[in-house]
Amino acid sequence: MSAYVRAADAIREQFNCAVIIVHHCGIVGTRPRGHTSLSGAADAQIAVVRDDNRNVVARIEFMKDGIGEGDVYVSSLIPIDLGADEDGDMITSCVIVETTETPRFVRSSRTSEAVSVALRALRDAVADNDAPVSETVWAERAYALGVSRSENPESMRAAFRRARRALIASNQVKQVGQTYDVTR
Repeated sequence: MSAYVRAADAIREQFNCAVIIVHHCGIVGTRPRGHTSLSGAADAQIAVVRDDNRNVVARIEFMKDGIGEGDVYVSSLIPIDLGADEDGDMITSCVIVETTETPRFVRSSRTSEAVSVALRALRDAVADNDAPVSETVWAERAYALGVSRSENPESMRAAFRRARRALIASNQVKQVGQTYDVTR
C-alpha cells in the first residue's frame, strides 16, 4: 500500500493535479477497507452512497486542509440518450443533477459528528507517529479538532469517551495494550 500511495503522489506532483482513489467500504459499510496508510495519506475522504430514494449522497467525512467536513451533497442521476451505435442500438448515459431533497437516512447528530472527529484525530495521530498511539495523544488531537462544541474540559472528555466507545463497538478502532489504532 505504501508503494501505491507513493505512486499516487508521484502522479499528483508530476501533473499538478488531484488524484482521486475510489475505495470500497468494509463489510460494516462505515469505513474503507484495507490498510490505514491509505486513509492516513488522504487529504480528504468522501463517502458516496445511495439513499432510500435512490439519490446519490456524498458526505465529506474528513478534510485535512479545508472547510466543509460533514457537509452533505445530494444529487440524482438522470438517464439521457446519446444516439444509436452502428447496429442501431441506443447508447445511453447519465447526467448528474443536484437535488434539494434531504436524504432519508442522513441525520445530523452531534454524537456522529464527535465520532467522525475522533476517528479523524486517531487516523492523523497514527499516521503522524507511524504507530498506534496512547489515549492521551488521541484525546488531545480530538480536543484540538473539536470533538465537543463545549470548551468545558469535562464536556470534552465526555464527548471523547462516548466517541471512543462507539468507534470500538463499531470495530473501526482497536485497543492494543495501552494504545489505539484504526482497524485495518
